[in-house]
Amino acid sequence: MKMKLFNWNKIPDRKVAQTVWNGLKLVPVEVGVLEDLFQQPATKQLGLTTKPTKASILDNKRASNVAIVLSQIKLTDDEVKDAILRLDRSVFTVESVRGLAKYAPTSDEIELLKAYQGERSALGRAEQFFLVVMTIPDLVVKLGCFEFVLRFPQLVSGVRPCIASLEAASSQLRTSANFIALLQVVLSLGNFINAGTMRGAACGFKLDSLNKLAETRSTNGKSTLLRYLVYYLENHNPDVLAFPDELLAVADAARQANLVQINADLDEVRTGVKKAVDHAAALILNAEDGLFKSRLAEFVKEATGVLAELEPALDRARASYCSMMEFFAEDPQTPPEEFMAGVNSFAQAITAARAQNKHDAEEEERRKKRVEALRVAASKEEIGSARAVISTLSFQSRIRATMRKRLRESMLVQAAKAQAQAQVQAPTQTLSPVLSPSPTQTPTPVLSPSLSPPLLQFPSLVCTAPTLAATQQSPTPVHVTALQPV
Repeated sequence: MKMKLFNWNKIPDRKVAQTVWNGLKLVPVEVGVLEDLFQQPATKQLGLTTKPTKASILDNKRASNVAIVLSQIKLTDDEVKDAILRLDRSVFTVESVRGLAKYAPTSDEIELLKAYQGERSALGRAEQFFLVVMTIPDLVVKLGCFEFVLRFPQLVSGVRPCIASLEAASSQLRTSANFIALLQVVLSLGNFINAGTMRGAACGFKLDSLNKLAETRSTNGKSTLLRYLVYYLENHNPDVLAFPDELLAVADAARQANLVQINADLDEVRTGVKKAVDHAAALILNAEDGLFKSRLAEFVKEATGVLAELEPALDRARASYCSMMEFFAEDPQTPPEEFMAGVNSFAQAITAARAQNKHDAEEEERRKKRVEALRVAASKEEIGSARAVISTLSFQSRIRATMRKRLRESMLVQAAKAQAQAQVQAPTQTLSPVLSPSPTQTPTPVLSPSLSPPLLQFPSLVCTAPTLAATQQSPTPVHVTALQPV
């Protein structure tokens, strides 16, 4: 009867002596009960063949982890072994080699696999791989050397630019004429502001004080000493503001110039090279180790040359940094990345202050234009209003003049009508019976001075003078012509 498996870690027989396991006797077990509880259920599927169960020697979790590492390599077991012995850098990555070293077969697992008498194909994926690579002498040591060989280019590519940036930044700071001229202006401004205090009459200042310029605000709170510094330099010596272009390496050094990390990386290179040299010397020249040893010796020669180049470069960079710090009266023990970060921060603040000053100047110019436009508009509006008032007054004056004229004409017409009416209703003038008026003479009416408006003349009224006899018989009608003003 087939039972379920208990995946324990079996101790090889050779290690049992002088342990608690030596001499322990097996006790009787309840066979029937165990068979009922832990027998492997039979699977019956029509038309399907049951997949044979793989023999498992390793712990399930460990076997699963080994299978995951192998799935990332995409090589057969024999190809993996051959690549390790050839120190083939084109096949593996740092992660894959690290995984192989982490899950390499232990001595106990090797003993169990050596004791296995079944078919290799009956073993699991991890066990089959272990059967192949466990024949490599000092497998873990070789994998450790292999991992360092793969990591070496990364270590060197990280250390070399760090050293170069530190040396370049130190040289640029010491030789930048514009940066030194800026320090001169800051020293002058600081002594003026601090005059009469303990901080005044200074001969110099720590460079970390540069970042405190932005903390000194103006009386109205709208500006800072940093922005005034930019304003002053723009008006008196604008070339000084180009100093960030002379300190391009400072930004790189602020990110990379970590001497602690550089020393740690170089120590790792030294340790790795030493281990590789020692391992190459200890290798036995057999058929399998010969190629690995020759390839490792080539790498040791290459790594030793690179190390011989980096160590003097680091010494030069450290000496340049210390010299620069002494030149500015700074502490050489200050971490380079900290000091360079402070200078780089100040350079960025100067650039930002220049942009802010430019923006404020443009805003002020736009404000002046808006004020001028409003003033012109207001002036035009006042002129327009004045013209409207004048036009209104002129119109009203003309209206009043017209009304006065019409009133005067109306009064004259009424007066004329009243005079004519009075003339018609007056009694007929009595004529002398002896005298007879000439037929050609027309009596001229005499208007009362009160009825004669100035500047007007009225024609005489036309009257037909009848004879005396006719006059005595019936009144003669008088024809009055309409009065026309001259």
